[in-house]
Amino acid sequence: FLRKYGKEWAATFGELTHQRLRSWGFNTVANWGDPAIYGLKKTPYTVNVSFRSKPLEAAEGWWGKSPDSFDEDFKAQIRKAMAAQAESSAKDPWCIGYFVGNEMEWGVSDTDLAKMTLASPAEQAGKKVFLTDLQTKYGTIAKLNVVWGTSHASWDALLHSTTPPEDVKARTDLAAFTGKTCENYFKAVRDAVKEAAPNHLYLGCRFAGGFEPPAVMAAAAKFCDVVCVNMYRRSMTDYQLTVDADVP
Repeated sequence: FLRKYGKEWAATFGELTHQRLRSWGFNTVANWGDPAIYGLKKTPYTVNVSFRSKPLEAAEGWWGKSPDSFDEDFKAQIRKAMAAQAESSAKDPWCIGYFVGNEMEWGVSDTDLAKMTLASPAEQAGKKVFLTDLQTKYGTIAKLNVVWGTSHASWDALLHSTTPPEDVKARTDLAAFTGKTCENYFKAVRDAVKEAAPNHLYLGCRFAGGFEPPAVMAAAAKFCDVVCVNMYRRSMTDYQLTVDADVP
């Protein structure tokens, strides 16, 4: 480009890129587009918002650990990341909305996130929230042990244990906390997006493959304007969300 167009090649490249998008039939600059390109305001665009907060330590898979949405720093980091868009894309009518997060680990069943939480260290914020819920429900560790088929000596022993219970007896509690975790995550992100950019869409977290557990999809459908799925397949003809939800 420098040899062909000279010192002003970057401006020429931007103009040509928008021309090419139109000639190729594209009407949107998608996730991770170049701000220098979409900033020319010739094609509608989306923005990827990333942030770092304390992860759920026992979560593994995809591109990294999922964040602990119960950690006190989580909401602060989300708001900080969105505040960085306040004077740019948040005021730009060419911006459709925001993807927040990318292909995080959600597990394969409605109990997995809860089990990841219990497998995390004692200082994990989400784990403390889970134990508080269990204490409220059962009162004593003995009553929980009867239901779960476990033998924890005390609530503190459960807090420091990193061995989650089996699904057979603990499923109700595990599924309930997985649902709570998902709703806490998507609501917090939605609120941060709408606080900074009330006229833009929250486009979800870019699920990987589209076969996330129903509890995860249900929470996304409840709080996202669009549930976004990265599909690694040649056709969408037989794909359905893992939850019955009428959402884009």
